[in-house]
Amino acid sequence: MRKLNLLVIVPCLLVLSGCFKTAEQIRREKMLDGLAIQMVDNQKLTAESTVRLQNMEERLSLLNGTVEETGHKNKQNVKQSFNDLQAEFSLIRENHRTLREDVEENKRLLSENKSYLEKLLKTLNKLTGKPRKKKKSSYQQAVHDYRTKNYKRAWPKLVSFYKNKKYKGKTRAQITYYLGMISFRKKKFKDSLIYFSQLFTEHPRSPLNTSGLLHLGRAFDNLGQKDQAKQAFETLLAKFPKTKYRKTVEMELKKLQ
Repeated sequence: MRKLNLLVIVPCLLVLSGCFKTAEQIRREKMLDGLAIQMVDNQKLTAESTVRLQNMEERLSLLNGTVEETGHKNKQNVKQSFNDLQAEFSLIRENHRTLREDVEENKRLLSENKSYLEKLLKTLNKLTGKPRKKKKSSYQQAVHDYRTKNYKRAWPKLVSFYKNKKYKGKTRAQITYYLGMISFRKKKFKDSLIYFSQLFTEHPRSPLNTSGLLHLGRAFDNLGQKDQAKQAFETLLAKFPKTKYRKTVEMELKKLQ
């Protein structure tokens, strides 16, 4: 009986054992299939990456070649420009050297001929009989200062001449007139009255009185002495009827009416 039971149990265990192995194999096969699929996917990705890398390498190579070519051209252009500038600089330097030599030669010739030219000019002056310009006297310089309106320099000189009794006639009339005009232009009207009145009193026939009487009347007018101004203007028209200031004086008289 026991033997019979064993004979029945053993085959059952063998059957169950066979069933368990089959399930394990199925699980492993599924796992292997999954790995195979994953490996194929990885191979595809690797292949795509390889292609991309190759494309990138080709583009980099092309870019590098372009950069090298551009750099080479730029170097050539810079070198050519430098050579051109160097040639131009050499030419300018040579021209400068030649010009400097010419200048030095001209200086030398001028220095050598300076004494000769001076002698020649002296000889020509003697032949033409042109006298040298005389230095201006102190009075002539004072007159020049007055006429160029440099009153600051003219005034002290004219005052010293005015005080010097050796200046007479036309010269003294000029000195008196110039002092009157400077005083008037500096708006020192009272001082100008003295000089213009003295000019008319001491030198009644002097043509300077036409301007002197005109400014005498204006000085009176500026001081508010209208009647004296009118008298000065009327005296001017009476004594010098052909004066160039006639229209001006007539206008001044109208203002005083």
